Amino acid sequence: MKKLIGLFLLLSQLTFANQWSIEKVKDTYNLTTRKSSKLYSYFIPTTGSVPKVIKEEMIGENLLKVIYYSGSAGTSQIVKSYRAVLIDKRTMKLIQDLPFKYELDKGSKLDLIQPEWSIKNNQLSVIDKESGVNFKYPLK
Repeated sequence: MKKLIGLFLLLSQLTFANQWSIEKVKDTYNLTTRKSSKLYSYFIPTTGSVPKVIKEEMIGENLLKVIYYSGSAGTSQIVKSYRAVLIDKRTMKLIQDLPFKYELDKGSKLDLIQPEWSIKNNQLSVIDKESGVNFKYPLK
């Protein structure tokens, strides 16, 4: 029984540690989480909609990527925008907020240029021709 309770507590803590939420602060939005009872909150840009956390992924051992829907924009063609926040998992320091993906409504004939995410020579590279982003980050 003690082992079962211990396993439950461990799993609850692991699940809780990976929970991200979006909080509205005045007219902006923050991505928030708790780690060891400390609250971490990061401002995130939005595009005319309420943002939503999609998922988190690890890049290497210490870099966390949290992907979120940042909103949609457009008149004749609505473009959904997704972004990713990079966080140093050890320090919980925000590294960068970057474009992740763009989507059009089904049936659209527009061809969107997507951000290019790659890892080469132990370095993360993100290039987005739409926004002019050219980001490089060494992986340790």
